[in-house]
Amino acid sequence: MKKLYPWAVSGCRKSMLSFFLFTTVSANAQELMRANLYVVDPGVATLVDGNLTNYNNIYSNAVDVNDAWKMENPGINFGLYRAATNLVVERRSIYNSSDTSFFRMWNLPQHNYRIKFMLKNLDHPGMYGSLIDNFLHTETAILLNDTTYVDFTVNSVPGSASEMRFQLIYGPNIPGTGALDVNITSIQAAWKGQDILVQWNVVNEESIEAYTIEHSTDGRKFNALKNVASFNTPVAKTYNYTHNRVTDIANFYRIKALSKGGRIQYSSIARINPITSSSDISIYPNPISNKTAQVQFMNLPAGKYNLALVNSSGTEQKLQPIQINGNQSNNTIILPANILPGIYQLQFTGPDKVKTVKTIMVL
Repeated sequence: MKKLYPWAVSGCRKSMLSFFLFTTVSANAQELMRANLYVVDPGVATLVDGNLTNYNNIYSNAVDVNDAWKMENPGINFGLYRAATNLVVERRSIYNSSDTSFFRMWNLPQHNYRIKFMLKNLDHPGMYGSLIDNFLHTETAILLNDTTYVDFTVNSVPGSASEMRFQLIYGPNIPGTGALDVNITSIQAAWKGQDILVQWNVVNEESIEAYTIEHSTDGRKFNALKNVASFNTPVAKTYNYTHNRVTDIANFYRIKALSKGGRIQYSSIARINPITSSSDISIYPNPISNKTAQVQFMNLPAGKYNLALVNSSGTEQKLQPIQINGNQSNNTIILPANILPGIYQLQFTGPDKVKTVKTIMVL
């Protein structure tokens, strides 16, 4: 590790000195956010850069003398971005429901990383924080008066090292950030003629008031289709919704669960591709996060498909087989919890003994 990143730590020295000078003051009553970036190797995380935001109505949201410009260095850089200016310290007014903090990172080599978010006194009533990953198209809840860790990987996939990959948004009407009791175990989507059948499975839904089926054509901006009342049962339950007369393009679906106390939880995203006459297997998302992905079988024989995960050393690990009943089928796969981030070959062997191999990246 010392051999890999001395240039990064040395190059960040001036920025980090400024960073720590500004964070040594008492934080008991301040509203602030620290965001530190680490390079992660097995068993060790090395701090390489960071930034600080202070919130107080004595400051303006414009870039001015109260802010600290970030000194660019030849190593890894992780700063705040406002009005076309790179900042290491931003002092701004107390946030509201339309505020966003934009992070800019550059000179990141391919590696595993971790952002440590340390927020103090930002838990305003009725507000929540959410980190948007513009590469994976995911949202992560950020605790507003505590520490949250977010891991990510920069690899050869275009966009993983995007300078503006992350932004933190503040929003209203989601009190609390804890997980709900409900567990949305899977979501699937499948073509039925010109319609799409969306199916999701849940357990422990007694605290849930309703579900909302949401739809998108780009995997980013979702619109509500319909609200479905919960059965409020402690046992496993399956829900179905038919999206009628759908345009033959890529379609994305997710389920929003609303608790009786007003908290919200989202399922993973199910993607279904346009109808095609060719045979194929597609995996979404790829790279795969949280060890869970959707697999779509297109125009392939019905029957059992055996799955095997092969790492870069050629070691093979059997996965749970998948049974498909028609030419178009969407299924959820869960990878073993002990697999390490990296590139793998996912092998599918169908009932006709034909093997299909897909390359996946696990984050």
